[in-house]
Order: sequence, then structure tokens, then C-alpha cells
Amino acid sequence: MIAEIPADLKEIDTNHGCNALKALGIHCDTVNDNLFVTTPAISHEASTKRNVAQIVAGVYDVLGLTAPWWITGKIILQKLWSQNIKWDETIPDEFNAAMEFLVE
Repeated sequence: MIAEIPADLKEIDTNHGCNALKALGIHCDTVNDNLFVTTPAISHEASTKRNVAQIVAGVYDVLGLTAPWWITGKIILQKLWSQNIKWDETIPDEFNAAMEFLVE
């Protein structure tokens, strides 16, 4: 089915060491039969609720293939809201460690 798409309509991504097609935010390596999603880069400055929201919202996965993974980030954001953390206030270390683990 992918072979039927005209070459001028395909977006080739060579950043991942392979010729991967990109459709709906999902990268598809047709040679190795792999799907992968790129994640937003995390800054190493002090994490704030604004940074957490930016990271969680920065993942485009229309098919929901990474939803089980990113639900952790959404739960962290929900807990930050329940603790009345301000947008630009540094988040507690327990959440910071969880976010670093999430984006590794």
C-alpha cells in the first residue's frame, strides 16, 4: 500500500539512520518493519509545570500508540495542578525524576 503512494508525496526522514516514511506523526521504517515516534527535547534547566505541559503536549500520536507511555506525564501534570504549583514554579524533585525517566 505504501508503495502505491507517489514519491513526491512521501516525506522521507533520514535522521534515524534509516529511510523512514512519516505519516500522521508516526515514522515508519519499511526496511526493518518498525514504527517510532519522536519525542520533544527536554531542557536541562529547572523543570516547571509549563515545561511538563509543553513536553506532554509536544507528542503528536494520532493513533494513540504511545498513550500508555505518555499517560504518566499527564498524571504528573494532574498532580501538579492538585498541589497548586504555579506555571513557572520549580516542580518537586519526585516529579522531576519521573519526567526525566519518561523522556529518556
